[in-house]
Amino acid sequence: MKQIIEVQERLETQSFKNLPQELQRFLITAKGKYMQLNPNCPHCESINVVQNGYYECESKLIKSLGLSIKHGHCLCNTCGKTFSTKYPELEKFLNDLHRFLAENCFRLFVRGLSFGAIAEYIKEHFGMSITDETARQYYKEIVLEYKDEKSLQTSGFFCVDCQHMKVNGEKSYRLSIIDAKTKACIADVVIDAENNMQIINRLRLHLLPYKIKGFIVDGKLGLVVDIKKEFNVPVQRCIFHIQQLIVKDYIKKYGKALSLLQLRNMYMLLSIFADHDSEIQFLNRKIDEKVIKQDEKKGLEEFYEFRKSLKKYRRKEERYLIPRNEQEMKEKLAKAKLFITEKHEKSRIEKIEKEWEYITQFLHVEGLPATNNNVEHYYSKTLTKTEKKRFRGIEALKEKITACKIVYNKWFKPTISLQDILQKHAKLFLYFSA
Repeated sequence: MKQIIEVQERLETQSFKNLPQELQRFLITAKGKYMQLNPNCPHCESINVVQNGYYECESKLIKSLGLSIKHGHCLCNTCGKTFSTKYPELEKFLNDLHRFLAENCFRLFVRGLSFGAIAEYIKEHFGMSITDETARQYYKEIVLEYKDEKSLQTSGFFCVDCQHMKVNGEKSYRLSIIDAKTKACIADVVIDAENNMQIINRLRLHLLPYKIKGFIVDGKLGLVVDIKKEFNVPVQRCIFHIQQLIVKDYIKKYGKALSLLQLRNMYMLLSIFADHDSEIQFLNRKIDEKVIKQDEKKGLEEFYEFRKSLKKYRRKEERYLIPRNEQEMKEKLAKAKLFITEKHEKSRIEKIEKEWEYITQFLHVEGLPATNNNVEHYYSKTLTKTEKKRFRGIEALKEKITACKIVYNKWFKPTISLQDILQKHAKLFLYFSA
């Protein structure tokens, strides 16, 4: 019996190089079935082929967009095998849609959304239904795409630091290497333990392609010495980190409620490395007033208000930390030793004198920064203090760290928008809208 096909007015002609001209006609029926006219069997090349129903595209994405795409099904009377009419534009559309969703899942996850929240966002804003696991796979796809990307141009000076993480409540460590000048992330990896040997092995591995001119390092003096011995380049002990240790010494000894005298002594130590003369002069003035008025609380309130306005001014003028030359540093150190008498204060001064060579390297090596601020800035821009403790598996942590590196280095840039997809594939919606 001759098969009767109800044909809609919309008719498409596609070009297939492997088919004769007379067999290149495709059409869409009024019921939305896409079929090929006069097909030949792809299995045996026979033209003794009849239409044999259809199968509908089962993609949840396609259905959530209100599309019903039916592929014509054919039966070969010669070999008895069946085959379907493929719609080439559908595959292109799905590829574009896949890329769009992958890029958005990556973008949303690095902004802090959970995979469940991402699935809800995609459904609410784009009308497409995906699962939490699908969102995770899309995100992972982008991470793997950029996993081996490298920053090729460097200054040769590298900031090195470790961030303490937690995976299922267990300690883990993130080692980051940031270019001290370009601020590019050279490496960001998870290591088993924060020990000198493992850090040095990682530095050797990740900095193999680069010329090394120097390092800026936080942490204990032993690491600084070992890095210098291994690479034979200048190593700067981060001044900002030493200042943090000075502040911690005072808080550990006296608590956060420091007296005017304790604050003055603390600032005398801080002022060895950067200009804090304004704070010291103000505190000395308040100490003199206290002797007369016996009003410690008011003096502290006035100092904190003064410090707040001073910080605001320095940030505005970009003069928050004014470095000293070596002679000034030595003079401030000598002056601090005259006034400071507490045991913990003397202990900190002894450590500063012991580390003097590494503290002052930036004064003798052109281009070597005094602080590890670039790596601290990198940490504040990527994993926050709360986020770094929520990981349930080491692979999830590694994926997130790689994503941080991708975004920070500005490697990831969205390539397609939903508007682009709709404009590019408008005919798909015209032909197959349910």
